[in-house]
Amino acid sequence: MAFAGKAACLGEALRPEFKVYNEAIVENAQALAGTLSDGGLRIVTGGTDTSLMLINLAARNITGDVAAAALERAGLAVNKNLIHFDPRPPEAPSGLRLPSNVGTTRGFGVSEFDRAMDSSHPASSN
Repeated sequence: MAFAGKAACLGEALRPEFKVYNEAIVENAQALAGTLSDGGLRIVTGGTDTSLMLINLAARNITGDVAAAALERAGLAVNKNLIHFDPRPPEAPSGLRLPSNVGTTRGFGVSEFDRAMDSSHPASSN
């Protein structure tokens, strides 16, 4: 059984659509990271070259566990995460690990990520 699953995964990875999909994931992650950064949140690595980014929420006075719970209620799977030199405890860290792959799978493109973030971050309501 394990060999069949691996073979199926490798077969998917060989398809041209897989490359296009993964390029879209990275493009969307970069757009999301840029929008969050423009909204005043610090991307711990300064940006991203993958589908993931680690966001420091300390400037917004919210913890990763609270943000993760809210986003999970909205149907987005994210993780609370410690950041380097985090003064907060592991149960309520300052970081949030956010992926772009779910939104991409649901059909979001760069413009949808930008639109969603522009309408949801507090800087847009001023």
